[in-house]
Amino acid sequence: MSFGKSSQTFTPEVTQEQKDMMKAQTEFFTGTLRPTYETAVRGATDLYNLNAPGVLNAAQNLAGVGRQAQAALGETGESALRTGITGLQSIFNPQYEQNQIMAALAPYRDWETDRKSTRLNSSHSRASRMPSSA
Repeated sequence: MSFGKSSQTFTPEVTQEQKDMMKAQTEFFTGTLRPTYETAVRGATDLYNLNAPGVLNAAQNLAGVGRQAQAALGETGESALRTGITGLQSIFNPQYEQNQIMAALAPYRDWETDRKSTRLNSSHSRASRMPSSA
């Protein structure tokens, strides 16, 4: 058995049946497959070009909404952080206890003021509450 280069050249011979088959395949490709493929690609390209501006606008709008949401959430988070820090600072304020007591008493002070003004107003009126026939 020899593995070296051979000086002989082998040329394959194609039968007439094989030639007819290749001709039929070539005609099928050039007459049917290729035009159908080109039509499909052209149609897809036209469809893309028709819709691309709308899709681009929608994507840009969505990106803008995303930026707005990110900004809003960032501001909200920052606000919450500041509120938390302020709350912690007020707890350690020497006036914290007094401020809490005053805040708790505020509704009573408002009610007492209203009650006094109502009492003053009613004491100035001379109208009798009971009918004279009673």
